[in-house]
Amino acid sequence: TVRLLNVVANVGLFIFVYFNEERIKLYNNDKLTIIDAAMQYGFPNSALFPKRGPELVFKVDGKVRIVKGEAGEGAKVLLNEEEVSLQTSIGQNDKILIIESTEGKEAHCTIEELPEYKKSITFEIMGKTVSCPKFAEVNGELKSGYYEIAGNDSIHFLNYYTVAQLLLFLDIELQGEDVYVNNQKAGMDTKVFENFSVRFEEANYSYNDLDEE
Repeated sequence: TVRLLNVVANVGLFIFVYFNEERIKLYNNDKLTIIDAAMQYGFPNSALFPKRGPELVFKVDGKVRIVKGEAGEGAKVLLNEEEVSLQTSIGQNDKILIIESTEGKEAHCTIEELPEYKKSITFEIMGKTVSCPKFAEVNGELKSGYYEIAGNDSIHFLNYYTVAQLLLFLDIELQGEDVYVNNQKAGMDTKVFENFSVRFEEANYSYNDLDEE
């Protein structure tokens, strides 16, 4: 009789619920929530909360820059087929279903999204103000603002064009004429910085889209 009474008494100490279709036993303290069932089941914490996608790590002018991945979605929690939170109370024979959280998209960034990026550099070409897109050097190669940054890239922002780059961008073809930068004779490798003036003989060159702004 005593044993039977103990069995009956112990029945109220536990409840049974279905967690992701598996029947589990929980100690009943009258404060049980879905999170208790998840812990008893051994559902991993990492599958409950949103996960960020892989981060993007690179260098800008020698300094490490990190762009975080996008946040994923938290786990979807259903109690008896109704969406609830992890803190929702549970009782005898409840049916709990947790759909794992997701990982967000990996980080993406273009050069033009960096705060150091400036969309254009202004020069004075043959007396006309001309804006040219700013370029960055990525791993030693020139790239535009549309370049998609890759992991471990080393980016160095350029605040100049060379004479050769400027002529190429403006589609100017010289035929032996001298080039002057700030009224000083220059070569193809001469650097032309913001607001510098560039001129050359007008007789034997052609160019397109050199419009005053």
